[in-house]
Amino acid sequence: EKVGLANQTTMYKKETRAIGQLFQKTMMKKFGPVKSKEHYMEFDTICDATQERQDAIHDMVESAQKDGLDFILVIGGWDSSNTAHL
Repeated sequence: EKVGLANQTTMYKKETRAIGQLFQKTMMKKFGPVKSKEHYMEFDTICDATQERQDAIHDMVESAQKDGLDFILVIGGWDSSNTAHL
C-alpha cells in the first residue's frame, strides 16, 4: 500500500500541490502522520520553463485593464498541452 504522485508537467504547480495535499492528508488519516511517509511520496516533475510562461500569462491577465490590454494571443501547436494551458 504505497502511493507515489508524479505531476503532469503542463499543469499549474498550485493545482498539483492541492491534489498532492489531498493524497497526503488521506495517507495521514489512514497511517498516521509518522507512518504516512512510508506509504506516500510526491515527485515534482513540473517543468520550470512551463511554469514561468504560465505565471507570465497570469500576470499579464491580472494587469490587462491597467495596461490597456484588450486581447492576448497565444501562439503554439494546436495539439500542444502547453498552448492549451496558456
